[in-house]
Amino acid sequence: MKLKSLGLTSFRGFDRLDINFDERLTVIAGINGVGKSTILQAIAITYSHSLPEFTVSREKALPILDADIQQGKYTCIIEMESSGLGAAQLITFLSKESLDKGEKLALGHKQAKMKKDLARLEKGTPDYKNLKNEITWIDKRLEGNFEKRLNWLFTDTHETEARLKRYLKSSPTQPLVVYYSTHRLLSRLPTKLQGTLPFKQGAAFSKSLTQLEISLNEFAKWQRAIFSTRVLRKETVQYGERIMKLLQEAISSLMPQIKEFWFHEENPPRYSVMKDATIAEQINDKKVGKQLFLEQLSDGERGLIALVFDLTRRLAVANPNLKNPIAEGEALVLIDEIELHLHPKWQREVLQRLRDTFKACQFVVTTHSPLVLGEVPARCVRFLEIVDGKVSVTIPTEAYGMDANRILQEFMGAPVRNRQVEGELKSLFELIDQERFDEARSSIAALEHQLGEDEPELTRASSLIRFLEGDE
Repeated sequence: MKLKSLGLTSFRGFDRLDINFDERLTVIAGINGVGKSTILQAIAITYSHSLPEFTVSREKALPILDADIQQGKYTCIIEMESSGLGAAQLITFLSKESLDKGEKLALGHKQAKMKKDLARLEKGTPDYKNLKNEITWIDKRLEGNFEKRLNWLFTDTHETEARLKRYLKSSPTQPLVVYYSTHRLLSRLPTKLQGTLPFKQGAAFSKSLTQLEISLNEFAKWQRAIFSTRVLRKETVQYGERIMKLLQEAISSLMPQIKEFWFHEENPPRYSVMKDATIAEQINDKKVGKQLFLEQLSDGERGLIALVFDLTRRLAVANPNLKNPIAEGEALVLIDEIELHLHPKWQREVLQRLRDTFKACQFVVTTHSPLVLGEVPARCVRFLEIVDGKVSVTIPTEAYGMDANRILQEFMGAPVRNRQVEGELKSLFELIDQERFDEARSSIAALEHQLGEDEPELTRASSLIRFLEGDE
């Protein structure tokens, strides 16, 4: 399954937005408040309604709230197209209509009176049941009118919707959608680990669109389950060993400094990793790595490990027959602020490493980082900006290999330097243009104290003065 396009009408800050997605990677960029996270949340809401229709997911659908409807409007619409679902494409249509304040007030008063009348009636009588149904109907009206339509576009004229849904629901491979918010750090394990995680495909969808912190408890219970012949029945412990080996390779691929990890089933249970020695430790002949508990790692390391643990577990559970679910399992992976807590070097490398590890997954991520954007082909970038009071989306003509400073200026509208320093440098070159060289030299000396003697712009200014004075 691949996400192809999304259309939003009067949804939160968007009057109208149409965005299409690359089949492997889409990076959504823009300034704060422009709606990057809203796009991911709209995708999550829509799939929460459609996935239970054709997968084994039993997760509760996420509501569209009155607060999601753009101020001054009474209806919002989400339209989304997905492909790769057997012999069909799927267009999901959601709409929500809110009531005005007067209608809500009138219905609220009417319902309050009905509830008083209901309390005086005998339960189980026809009058009681009829009045209770009316109260329930008002509840739905107060929530606003909601409509959901799933339109299947078949490439095989002999296919039917009912037959396709049965086929997809019974498939040994299940298409996942997983949303990682900005709260995606690992949660701590409980003081005592209880039981194992059910080894059923439906468990792969559990909280996949709603989790805040990533549950280390769920991962540990799943790990315990795959080594339990009682849970696996016909499967053997070799399956667990193979999956854990693949997981270790995935972690090392993303974070080469992490060599091994272990689960300590103690009181309390904990995970630890073997981390490469730092350069300083190697200089001091401490060439062996350090064994550290997960909570001792940096936020960036824990965040990546959390993502790999969680996505691996879900892919393995959703696709029990795949030899390598990490490389072969399909999922749409939504990640808000991919650069969160990451060192600049990791920001440059993280997306390529994720794609190399989870080869069959489609990633849709948001970012503020020019370092992330400089590593992405332009066709994969969707830049959001406000034009004439409305949000528009553009695909830049270039991104990959661009200097971070240039991306800051051209994409983000941010100055490369501190504004005060930028102003002082501008004043310096104005002095040189006016041939006020003594004042320019004083300005250079003052700026060298702030920026250092090796600042290229100050070197250029000194060379320009010498040239204009005829010394060069």
